[in-house]
Amino acid sequence: MNYLFENLGDERFQELCQCIINTQFSNTQCFPVGQPDGGRDGLAYIGNKGESTVFQVKFSRDGNNVSNIYEWLSSTIKKELPKIKFLAERRNAKAYYLITNVKGSSHLDNGTIDKIKHFLDETIPIPAFCWWRDDLSRFLDTYPLLKWSFCDILNGQDILNYNVFQNLEEKKEKRESVLRAYLQDQYDLDCEVKFKQIELQNNIFDLFVDVPIIPKEEIRNLSRNEVKSNVFQCIRAWHIHSKYELDKVDEECTGAVDYLLSLNKYVKSSKLVVEGGPGQGKSTITQYICQVHRARLLNRKWEIEKIPIKVRNMPLQIPFKIDLRDFASWLNRQNPYSNIVNDNYFERRWQESFESFLIAHIFYHSKIEDFEMSDFFAIGKRAAVLIVLDGFDEIADTKLRNKVVEAIQKGYSRLSSNLLSLQFIITSRPAAFANSNSFPIIEYPHFELSDFSR
Repeated sequence: MNYLFENLGDERFQELCQCIINTQFSNTQCFPVGQPDGGRDGLAYIGNKGESTVFQVKFSRDGNNVSNIYEWLSSTIKKELPKIKFLAERRNAKAYYLITNVKGSSHLDNGTIDKIKHFLDETIPIPAFCWWRDDLSRFLDTYPLLKWSFCDILNGQDILNYNVFQNLEEKKEKRESVLRAYLQDQYDLDCEVKFKQIELQNNIFDLFVDVPIIPKEEIRNLSRNEVKSNVFQCIRAWHIHSKYELDKVDEECTGAVDYLLSLNKYVKSSKLVVEGGPGQGKSTITQYICQVHRARLLNRKWEIEKIPIKVRNMPLQIPFKIDLRDFASWLNRQNPYSNIVNDNYFERRWQESFESFLIAHIFYHSKIEDFEMSDFFAIGKRAAVLIVLDGFDEIADTKLRNKVVEAIQKGYSRLSSNLLSLQFIITSRPAAFANSNSFPIIEYPHFELSDFSR
């Protein structure tokens, strides 16, 4: 199985490696990430004389495409050599393991695996070994429960076939049927992008062009103390992704899809607002993001081939795309799905809450009634969830709009406390916030779209 280690980022990857070390060695010591550790990401103590095996983790943000693997790893080892010698001479280190997400090559003597082993033997004063990408993959194949703690490394079919449904014997087939039917219906509805102004429609994967996204000026430079943790983390993630992952000189070149799909690498749960003017692409962006996730989950190989490799390897989420006009009707005790959801179901299900609407929304698209909030939680405890709330500006009634804001805030709070990972993306025109209660900027980071990138 191919695992997407890059989705973890350097700190989570180190934690994964520490877990693998614990499966292979006894008397281990795992050091906190992000602190000066003297070249020790982990230790395994030997006997009672203070002797140990030292583990060091080296992460590449693009482990499958390092241009010169031997040069990268050998130079890395040279930089760490003084620490390794100190540990060997002064701290009783008896063996050294280098662990990386980079993929080695197996050619006898001339492949990177043999060349690095020879370099380690010649350079390191104690027995030294390297665990490569394939070694880590085989460890995870051997200890399958471990990968569910790091589910960002899994691809779409793995999520559906294993992470969501495996070991959920009770109602397993029902949950799978509902979720597949829901995803397929929304996939069919969103497979084309429509340009209302010129009455043109085409496959979204054929025409989509990303749009630059930036935090709104009033929050871009706020300090940690001025905003809620979620806002600070989202803004920090935007800066990190722009500077270090995309290597952008101008951060305003960061694409909306690229940023929003990568956010799960940095923030476990998040809620944000994306603003854009008429025709600027805010709804198309979220449509595209949801279609990327659906294509991967449904294993639509032909469509997946059209998705850029970097985009298709982003952390996977189960997407739920909601028209906020429908939710507003629900809160007003009007049935937005009357052609499918009959009055009896509506009256039995109706509550003035986001969750009750969500279950009706899933029924409407899946056409399968037997699905409860407990089923949603069971799935969401094992896979990341994305909920897109589209068209806040299209709710005309100010009082109703205020009710929508309040219900979304309460719904997010309840859901996020019960799910593995939850992301809310709300789209709107900027003018929608002028004369009504809105999503507070200190809790919901507001991003705005710029002109189309070329």
